Amino acid sequence: MRAIRGRLWLAVLAGVLPASSASAQSGEVRLDFGAARTLPPAGTDAVEASYLLLGLSGQRTWAGGSLVGFSLAGGRPAGTLGSDWASGQVMGELWTDRGGLFDLGLGARGYAFRVGAPFVYETNTVELMPQVRVNGSRMSSILRGEVGSGRSEIALHRTDFVRRGSRELWHRGIVLENSVLVPRGLVVAGGGLYEGRAGSYKRGFLEWIFSGPATVRVSGEAWDTPLGVVYAGSLGLSLSLWGPWTVRADGGRGLPDPLVRAPQGLQGGGFLGLKLLDLAPELIGSNSVRVLEEDPAGAMVAFSLPENVGDSVWVRGSFTDWEGRAMRVEDGRWRLRLRVPPGTHHFGFEVDGEWYLPQDVPGRVADEWGQENGTLVVSSDDNVTGGTP
Repeated sequence: MRAIRGRLWLAVLAGVLPASSASAQSGEVRLDFGAARTLPPAGTDAVEASYLLLGLSGQRTWAGGSLVGFSLAGGRPAGTLGSDWASGQVMGELWTDRGGLFDLGLGARGYAFRVGAPFVYETNTVELMPQVRVNGSRMSSILRGEVGSGRSEIALHRTDFVRRGSRELWHRGIVLENSVLVPRGLVVAGGGLYEGRAGSYKRGFLEWIFSGPATVRVSGEAWDTPLGVVYAGSLGLSLSLWGPWTVRADGGRGLPDPLVRAPQGLQGGGFLGLKLLDLAPELIGSNSVRVLEEDPAGAMVAFSLPENVGDSVWVRGSFTDWEGRAMRVEDGRWRLRLRVPPGTHHFGFEVDGEWYLPQDVPGRVADEWGQENGTLVVSSDDNVTGGTP
């Protein structure tokens, strides 16, 4: 087992390779390639190693958070230490998105991972997740149930025999996740209670995403397991270069794998990403307001301004009770997507504390104080005007 441990600790790199964003405005297929290095803890027989990594991922998200996605990733050791590995994941979520206080959702996910010879380690899991979401103006909460099943196998290849071991994996649990919009970013915090083959365990997590010239993601988590308390964390940076190219850097302290007695350690890498296909072309445009989807309950509307318009941008309108909704920089533009109920609405933008109305805003009209606002009309019979459908 000690020989296996030195190689299989590197399997955590499958989580280092970037995947498609989970942003509500994502819709792309991308290719990521780069390199990473693992630094196991001192006092163990695990070894340092460098890897060349390649990944292909895609995700499409619709109004309200419904999505489908996939990711494929692989790594090859840059030196003599380590083993080839490959992983794959498919996922999907479906939400009711009726524009009220509560939404119901159902998610599913499948995952497979394999480390190559001479020490073969394979894991396959499937998971089902019923969910309830509470919607607020600047905060949302998701209560999620999780039921999963899978199997892990280890095979030690020798010249004259193969030694095998396997374990059936299962877990069930409940998770509470809270998301809060903050200036130029998003904070996600929560926790979960789980039960699995090895016993009961708990998890708490915190993540902060800052959107500026670069996107910074800081996360931390703590697991209370039958083997003790485990802490992990990561720091990520993503920066758009030019056109479809993005550069990323990620690093942190990963989780152990008790199945193969793989210890915790540090890992990090740098990646160059290329957008191969835009799956949501209606989100990319020069108009400041655009209707994406509509139904009798209202319309999903995308607001967009050039990135260089200012350092802090908010949307205000009658559909938000004139409370500000922070926009975030994505693909070189300030963007925000909101569900707008039926009716005639007036709106505008607040840029660096000053009222701002672009030239292409539809239905320009002055209010009783002489301030110009845009107009957006959403009908309950699927007839939506304003913006550019």
